[in-house]
Amino acid sequence: MDRICGVHGGGVPDLPRCDGDPSETAANRCTPRRGGAAIQCDAAVPQFTVQDVLQTSEYYRDVLGFQINGYWQSPPVFAIVSRDNVEVFFNRGDQSTVRAGRAHGGYDVYVRIHGVEALAAELRAQGADILEGPVSRVYEQRELVVRDCNGLVLAFGEDITGAWDNKQTHPTARR
Repeated sequence: MDRICGVHGGGVPDLPRCDGDPSETAANRCTPRRGGAAIQCDAAVPQFTVQDVLQTSEYYRDVLGFQINGYWQSPPVFAIVSRDNVEVFFNRGDQSTVRAGRAHGGYDVYVRIHGVEALAAELRAQGADILEGPVSRVYEQRELVVRDCNGLVLAFGEDITGAWDNKQTHPTARR
């Protein structure tokens, strides 16, 4: 396996020499390559186990502004909802409650967005359970925190530095 690296130009310790274009500025990392084809991760999709796939999907549509992309089986055991480039999967579980397993103050999913103020106004008008925000954080994100119909906590965050627009390392982050 060789690596493409536009940042390191081949100077990454313990890795084969990069054969990418050293002038490439979009990458801050080396991307593994197998068989000559570059590998690129496109998205991470949260998948939540819920009691009622239909009710959850309709809540995401009617309250959170997602669209329902599809159901599988009848009654549904799996569904996909999306809003812009963000997808969420739901699968039916037979347990009596949804188990989030998150730390106090943690989120079940974090969605990077543009337009957090407009989203807050939209979700308020739809009756969403807004737990907090929009609020500016020390890590330079403006966040809106919402609880869904299953008790899952979603954070919608907008970068207030502009660094994420170019997929750069955040200026306040330690490396």
